[in-house]
Amino acid sequence: MAKNKSATKSRTAVVAKGEMTLAELNKQESVIEQGEKTFVSVGNALIAIRDGKGYKLRGGYNTFEEYCQQKFNFGVRQGQRLIEAANTVNAVRAVLKDEKEAERIVPNEAVARQFARVANKPATLKKVVAKVQGQARTMRTIKANAITQAIKEVAPSIAAKPPSPKKPSKPLPAHTAHAMSDVCPACKVTPKNYERDESGFKCGACDAPVLLHVVSLTSNVCESCSAVNKAGAKFCINCGEAL
Repeated sequence: MAKNKSATKSRTAVVAKGEMTLAELNKQESVIEQGEKTFVSVGNALIAIRDGKGYKLRGGYNTFEEYCQQKFNFGVRQGQRLIEAANTVNAVRAVLKDEKEAERIVPNEAVARQFARVANKPATLKKVVAKVQGQARTMRTIKANAITQAIKEVAPSIAAKPPSPKKPSKPLPAHTAHAMSDVCPACKVTPKNYERDESGFKCGACDAPVLLHVVSLTSNVCESCSAVNKAGAKFCINCGEAL
């Protein structure tokens, strides 16, 4: 009596054309989680996941922004900043046709933010890059102010319009402290305590309303801008400098 042979078929995930596979997603997530190499690698990994809709493979995420927030604890601003910085380095790389030289010319996010002002103007970008390359021979590390000066010399009209600072969605209280300190920003003294009532915290010395910021002892404080970053962070959430 002949035995029935049942055909065994392997299950393959259906991926739309142009979308990311699970294996590719795993690879890009590993780059982000480990902060591999540079901010450029992380930014390009985010671009790949966004454009390839890899976030949909995890399930439970309706948007790329939601995925970044819950998967990597990236706020919308931080994710966008990394992506913009990577795009800027990619534009410089296209001019130089040299990956290592591009990352030397754009060593951090602070420099990338200045280059971003001309990144969508290939002819101007090429002139700025050439000027910075000439100066870079005498620089140990390229600083953002060198790019600002190069843009000023090459394209004065662009330099005259600096990027507008991002404004907070809500106005801050008058006595908000702008740096980590125990000193009351209103009376300029260190009170014995800050008291709390139904309206919030107040200085124990002058009764002025204040905002208190709790900082974990394991947090990373950026040496460049004093911003507080979560433990294990590779780059500053505020200025983009390496921690």
